[in-house]
Amino acid sequence: MRREFADAEVEGWEPLEGTFGLPDPDDEHVVAAAVIAGAGAIVTENLKDFPAAKIPPGMQVLSAREFAKNTVALNPRHALAAVQEIASRSGRYGAALIVEEILDTLRDRYGMSEAVEMIVEATSA
Repeated sequence: MRREFADAEVEGWEPLEGTFGLPDPDDEHVVAAAVIAGAGAIVTENLKDFPAAKIPPGMQVLSAREFAKNTVALNPRHALAAVQEIASRSGRYGAALIVEEILDTLRDRYGMSEAVEMIVEATSA
């Protein structure tokens, strides 16, 4: 991960840990790191432990489903290109079939129906 996302590791968050009053103190480091990194969002399925009232202004807490929908909505064609790239790197024959499998997985396993619909619409545009 460090090789592909050099800026994914956050340092210097420790002084902020414990300052947000989250329901689960074990989640404090997540918000602290997000603040230091200047993140606009925390993506988690653990929404109950990140109440909006405890999150710094300008930062959102989103489910993966919501994050995917918002991201794809910015540019469905770029999202389609990203899925096509993932499929082409799979090493399996028939990238078009693999794109369909990826979209099916996103929809069926991860509940990302809205994001997938936008990507599918981009294939016909």
